[in-house]
Amino acid sequence: MLSGLTAPFLAAVANESTYYGALSGLDSGILASYDVEPFLTSYGQYATDSAFPHADSPLPLNVYYAWELAEFDEYWRGVMQQSVDYLSEVARSEEIWMEGAYVNYALSTYTGNQIYGVENAARLRVIQDEYDPDGVMSGLAGGFVI
Repeated sequence: MLSGLTAPFLAAVANESTYYGALSGLDSGILASYDVEPFLTSYGQYATDSAFPHADSPLPLNVYYAWELAEFDEYWRGVMQQSVDYLSEVARSEEIWMEGAYVNYALSTYTGNQIYGVENAARLRVIQDEYDPDGVMSGLAGGFVI
C-alpha cells in the first residue's frame, strides 16, 4: 500500500503496464491491469482500530492479470509478484511504501504479516487463539493464514 503518489512511482506503474500489457497476449494471457486508486489521503481520519489500517488512509494499487489456461497459473502469478516486488521497491525509494496489503488485492501466497502488518497480525493471532483455539474458522472459512 502507499501513503501517497509521486511522478516517478506513476511512471514506473505506466512502464510496468505497457511492458506486461504487451506480454499479456502471450502464454494464454488476456489482460494486464494496473489500477492506481488516488483516494483522499484523509479518508480514514475517523476510522476506529481494526486489522486494516484505515486510520493511515493507505492508497491501494491493484495489479490484476487474467489468463485462460490453468497450465499458465504459476507463470502469470510469478509475473504479477515480480511486478509488485518492483513497484514496492520504487515506492520504498520514493518513501511512499506502507506495510501491509489490501486484502482484496493480495495474492493468495501472501501471509497475515504481509496483509495486516506484523503488529496487526500479532494482535489478530491473540484474538484468534482466544476465540477460535481449535482453528475451526481458519479451516472452514478459507482466506489468509494469520
